[in-house]
Amino acid sequence: MLIKLDKICSSCLSNHVAKRASTRQGRSLAVAAAKVYDGVPVLPELMSAIDEDGIMEGHFAVVFGAVCGALSLDLHPTVLMFLFGSLQTVIASAVRLGHVGPMEAQKLQFVCQGLIPSIAGWSSKMSVDDVHIRWPLVDTVQNCHDTMFSKLFYS
Repeated sequence: MLIKLDKICSSCLSNHVAKRASTRQGRSLAVAAAKVYDGVPVLPELMSAIDEDGIMEGHFAVVFGAVCGALSLDLHPTVLMFLFGSLQTVIASAVRLGHVGPMEAQKLQFVCQGLIPSIAGWSSKMSVDDVHIRWPLVDTVQNCHDTMFSKLFYS
């Protein structure tokens, strides 16, 4: 199932910049988890599927779920952690880009994190085939990242 989910993530990320960021973050998480939780038997298999066998690209969302599953975390807290981490990342990026200040970011996070349980609730009713989103403008802008003189982020 992980391999299938990884392939779906790969097909939903239409540009190379988003795909590269997702796989780098996923691989980094897999490496860190395998080192920290070296007694958990699933993690070496995950690393093998990503690195040695090459049957998985190791997208972040899939690796996050696999690591949480290997640690026997329940689904609902795992989804909440993933959504909270995603929110935190977006807000931190807005601060680094200078679009919001640190205090405004804290207020924004406080308001938005209250929405996470309801987002987790309605998204849990969706199938894997329903969870992708296409934003052509965002894809186009992301594709320009490698041609920029100065890159803002390197994931």
